[in-house]
Amino acid sequence: MSPLLNKFFDPRITRWLFLLFWVYAIWLVGMNLTPGSTEKLEMKKIVFVRMDYFYHCMAYIILSGLYITASFSPRPVFRKYALALGIVLLILIATIPEWMQNYVPHRRFNWWDMLANFTGLAIGTGAGFVFFRIFPVGNYAEGSVGTPQQIPKHE
Repeated sequence: MSPLLNKFFDPRITRWLFLLFWVYAIWLVGMNLTPGSTEKLEMKKIVFVRMDYFYHCMAYIILSGLYITASFSPRPVFRKYALALGIVLLILIATIPEWMQNYVPHRRFNWWDMLANFTGLAIGTGAGFVFFRIFPVGNYAEGSVGTPQQIPKHE
């Protein structure tokens, strides 16, 4: 593994990943539940995808990437059953705020937004697992989520 990755996964840095994950998750839910604007927005497209769906996908790629990275850190989001609880948590964060938009002024539930959320979760989770299989780091040298080894001591 590269020296840069070793420095990033130093326990003094990665112990804050779980906090970053929760702050980002709360911010993302809050953004989903803020009242919308009454003016009609012009929807631009990237290739054939509306920018709104692209933003949803990118936001959930970041969320799942943070979760996977935090799971491989010395202080994972969940200590036991990290993969199962993480999948449930990520699915809840992707679905419940989207459904609750029915009750927010000038917002509405959209199946395409939900699909973009799940696409982002799948891409981010898959990319995270591939990354950590190629570059095993920290106390998860064998690359399995939720089974910590001895945390190395840094002086």
